[in-house]
Amino acid sequence: ERTQLADYWKNQEKFLLRESESKLLIADNSVLNGNKSEAFRLCKSADSLLKQASYFHRLYSATATADLPLSSYYDSLCYVVETRLLELRQSIKVFVDCTWSCPAYPDFKDKAYVVKEIVSQILTNNNCTLTDNPDNADYSLHMTASTSQRSDGSGPFGIISYYADVTGKLTNLHTGKIVTSFAILQDPRAYSAGNNTANAISKAFNSNSLKTILSEHIITGIQE
Repeated sequence: ERTQLADYWKNQEKFLLRESESKLLIADNSVLNGNKSEAFRLCKSADSLLKQASYFHRLYSATATADLPLSSYYDSLCYVVETRLLELRQSIKVFVDCTWSCPAYPDFKDKAYVVKEIVSQILTNNNCTLTDNPDNADYSLHMTASTSQRSDGSGPFGIISYYADVTGKLTNLHTGKIVTSFAILQDPRAYSAGNNTANAISKAFNSNSLKTILSEHIITGIQE
């Protein structure tokens, strides 16, 4: 029975390795057809299968009472998955724009440019490529920025503060699907105080908290 159990775990490992290789082959075809998002999903699935295969291999080794190394086949598949994911991230092109939509504070339209620059840096740091031509993009990210007052400074401490409000929609241009949308409106993490309106608004839009929130929404959407 121990031998039969060891054979079972080994067969499970082999099956998962074959499935992983199959998904990588389909992913390559998806890239050729221009569907990078599907290729990315398949590569992530292949990566998950390889992790399961490693788990079954450990069970097999324990049952076989031998510390057996993973096969070179497994190693080569892991290398291909890692390489493909890096290539796909680097080849993903994103068109980004942001407009200021705040009639109450029209003089701060430069903050839309600040948001665009923050998001552009987030994408670059995650191996995405920016493009100014939406016809040449894999994704488009359209955002609007505005601000709203949190405190007018009339309280006991006389502190004036403002929110950095940003809404956005990330669309996969190959499928037409909106992969993520977000509305950061009066978020308690995205405000700052200052000694005047201009100072408070500027600090809010340059805060690390806003960068973190935007990154959570956007990178998750691209990796779906």
